[in-house]
Amino acid sequence: MEFKNIDCALIKDASNLFYYTRYSNSDALLILTENKKYYLTDARYIQEAHENLFGFEIIDINRDLFGALKAILSEGKYRRIGYEGNCPLNFYSELTQNIKGVEFVEIGKEIAFERSIKTEEEIQLIKKAQAITDKTFEDILPLIKEGMTEIELGRILNDLLYQNGADQAAFESIVAFGPNSAKPHALKTKTKLKNNSVIKVDFGAKYKGYCSDMTRTVFFGGASQKQKEIYQHVLNAQNAALENVYTGIGCPSAYALANDYFVKENLDKYFLHSLGHGIGVDVHERPALSPKSNEILQENMVVSIEPGLYYINEFGIRIEDIILFKKTTVENLTKSVKQMIIL
Repeated sequence: MEFKNIDCALIKDASNLFYYTRYSNSDALLILTENKKYYLTDARYIQEAHENLFGFEIIDINRDLFGALKAILSEGKYRRIGYEGNCPLNFYSELTQNIKGVEFVEIGKEIAFERSIKTEEEIQLIKKAQAITDKTFEDILPLIKEGMTEIELGRILNDLLYQNGADQAAFESIVAFGPNSAKPHALKTKTKLKNNSVIKVDFGAKYKGYCSDMTRTVFFGGASQKQKEIYQHVLNAQNAALENVYTGIGCPSAYALANDYFVKENLDKYFLHSLGHGIGVDVHERPALSPKSNEILQENMVVSIEPGLYYINEFGIRIEDIILFKKTTVENLTKSVKQMIIL
């Protein structure tokens, strides 16, 4: 209720619902007031909600969400009601039509900031998710074979995540061979792996609701001299960031740690994205390590450091770790090897 001096908050976003309840159900509405917490859902989820939620008044909306909502909000004479800016437009429209005489205050940015500062419990869950991801990378390398498709390797990757303890994949994995690796977020295709190809894999585990994220680029059969040089440049840029980032640095300055290296080597035009992003319930959260961001990297934030260079129709190379900002140090949570691997 400290968000902009609001009287209550309406939470509808699926990730925010999980964050505040530790229960996954995207078809619900959470109302947070100073003294009570209401969880509104329908008959499909009522029993499970009672089994998983404690300290909430659970309400069956009985197909009338706004009727139930009006009944609750009229009780407390709430005047300033917080809502998420990313809520569906039709929901906001119905909300303002049904709930009169109040001021609606957008609190999405405040929620995103709250989520960006991790608790010790959240940190441990992210560490576990990353340990599963590291083990999966180790396990998949011997299974990569000539002639397999990106889709096939992606399926094996997902299977290994589950085998190693993930509840699910943190996101749709990226598996890109050869020229497809030059696309930062390439879609998996039926492209077959050929000798002397770049393989880029970007994937992560989700464990008890929390994500990990890692990218590694390896070489199948061999690597050209250009590929070896570019790989080393990407690794050098990542190390420049990892070795010099600190708690309290601004996001643009963090981005510059890697980008300045690329500028010095006349490679910055091939660096097509930000340096990284926050990680938690979602694989992409605040903060954004971008020159356009005005955020400060604070204690207990977990972010990715993922510089990359991309040569259209040739190849792309990205290396990504996730790091935890502590009070006076920064801890790398990613343990997978980064020296060049030729399979």
